[in-house]
Amino acid sequence: PVPEVEQAVSNYIGLLWTLPLPKAQQDVAELFGKVSQAQQRDTASQFFTQFSQTAASYFYDPNSPMRDEDLWLPFVRGLSESPFTREDMRTAYRYEAAMCALCPRGSVAPDIVAERADGSRFSLHGIKAPRTILFFSNPGCAACKEIIGRINGELGEMVTAGTLAVANIYIDEDLAAWKAYVSNYPREWYTGYDTRRLVRGGHLYDVRAIPSVYLLDGEKRILLKDAPFERVLEALTD
Repeated sequence: PVPEVEQAVSNYIGLLWTLPLPKAQQDVAELFGKVSQAQQRDTASQFFTQFSQTAASYFYDPNSPMRDEDLWLPFVRGLSESPFTREDMRTAYRYEAAMCALCPRGSVAPDIVAERADGSRFSLHGIKAPRTILFFSNPGCAACKEIIGRINGELGEMVTAGTLAVANIYIDEDLAAWKAYVSNYPREWYTGYDTRRLVRGGHLYDVRAIPSVYLLDGEKRILLKDAPFERVLEALTD
């Protein structure tokens, strides 16, 4: 039954998070191979398509609390080459795989030069803190407001103490709306907009939906990539 399959996928992702990333990705690639073998044994079934849709909804949907692009990458690479994938979908899957390959966990986050509302600038790599939350947000976004409130309420002492910094970056084009809203952000945060619009235009990051949250270490290596906020919170408070 579908609910059982979905629960199994959810449990599986939770187990993958306990493994080193290369091992977890290898396991996902092996899972894709098993899904393909099952389809090969019964070519009339819809198992390959149905399982792939379920996997995408958990691994890749921006609203999934289990989403993880690094783990989706080997699966979507398999989809891009599989004989069971519709020909017209392969190009889309290849592009999706290329975007998922950006900024893997363990790599150094690409630097961002941001301009504050007062015209001064800062860079992501210039922020000195043991941990940094990289927060892509929009003015007035309800989900962004929720994250702001949770950072203030549950991580505020870390920000005040300097053990955690927040780089709050706006990457869209309505600067008037952003400047009108900017006073709503905590003053302790590094808040600015992507002046060169390289985050999206230069494919520095694949920001598929707002808000998007990354967790970086003191050297700006990526610990969590576009992660559900609960995972970020757990990583900072465990």
